[in-house]
Amino acid sequence: MLGLRRTGMDDRMISGARGDSLLRKIDFNYDHFISAYGPNGDGIGKALVAVSNAQLARRIELIAAPITPFEAAIKAGGTFYGLGSAAFVDSYRSNNGAYDSTVKNNPSDWRYPDSQSGTVEINTAVATILGSIFGNVYTNGGTVTKKTTSISGIIDNNVPFDLPPFKMPSTSTWNYVASPSEVTGNTTITPPVGGSAASPSYYLISSFANNGNLTVNPAVIGGVAQETYVAIHVTGDIGNNTSSQPTITVPAQVHLQVYFDGNFQTKAQNIVNTSGYAGNLQFYAISPTLPNGAPDLSVQQTVDLNSGGGSTSGFSAVFYTPSANFTINGAPDITGAIVCKNFYGNGNVHWHYDRALDTAGDAVDYRILSYVEDIR
Repeated sequence: MLGLRRTGMDDRMISGARGDSLLRKIDFNYDHFISAYGPNGDGIGKALVAVSNAQLARRIELIAAPITPFEAAIKAGGTFYGLGSAAFVDSYRSNNGAYDSTVKNNPSDWRYPDSQSGTVEINTAVATILGSIFGNVYTNGGTVTKKTTSISGIIDNNVPFDLPPFKMPSTSTWNYVASPSEVTGNTTITPPVGGSAASPSYYLISSFANNGNLTVNPAVIGGVAQETYVAIHVTGDIGNNTSSQPTITVPAQVHLQVYFDGNFQTKAQNIVNTSGYAGNLQFYAISPTLPNGAPDLSVQQTVDLNSGGGSTSGFSAVFYTPSANFTINGAPDITGAIVCKNFYGNGNVHWHYDRALDTAGDAVDYRILSYVEDIR
């Protein structure tokens, strides 16, 4: 009989005897699947279709869930070093209230389970982790070099993953707004309409100066501020040297996505998201490509948030920068998530992953949750 030999759900009856009649459809004359479900499985076009040779077939019902970009506090496709001897990564769920620093050390608190998801994922064999991780640590086939470190969850050294290059999404259905086209000095954007996540007000920015101070205000209708969705594409750098201090400020009603083709350099405290919800301020680094569309590995993007010294001022935001080296110095207090190529942190960073980010952003992959043999 034609068909794959391997099967599962072995209904062995006695030692040495195996049966799999439950799992197989035997098609002597007609294809069972097409007659029962149609050629595409949608119930359309059901017909008796003859098979040229008798065959064995099996059907699997599989349930897959989308993987969103920000499923971990820090996800590095390459090397990892950080964060600092007194640094820590923990989590909370903003749906249940504001962050509380005492929860992670108080198992009797009903919010405690949500404080233990400060997970770090590293797609290399060796990682140096300093400070405390209130969550899991995953590496790709290696070991974790621990220095003054405590990890509350598990260490799994067999979790490889892929970070494909990030391309600028299509803007064909977005609402285009002509100005401003540059951010120099104090620059304000106030969209004419609130828009939506699928159709934000779209601004094309050719340059973002070192001293640029961008504020995105909500649309106002009838004197009432609206929930407002804005997307900005910066075709160059945001700041261009280590002393850069450009600022980005968004009020509570604004949901801002910033796509940038170059590098991003500023101080952590210059990213101001007054809502406190990291998902309202999203940064995406567009991966460099060659003319044929292949990744340009000769160009290395950087995201440098150098607060310096003992500054504790931080931000609430997420970064999806799979082709960029991400560096953060100082001691900022951060709420959000970061996806990057190589990660370097030096300082007593306090990093809080918001579990509400589990559903933020578009799906980047899918994960199998369960499957079962369809015996009908």
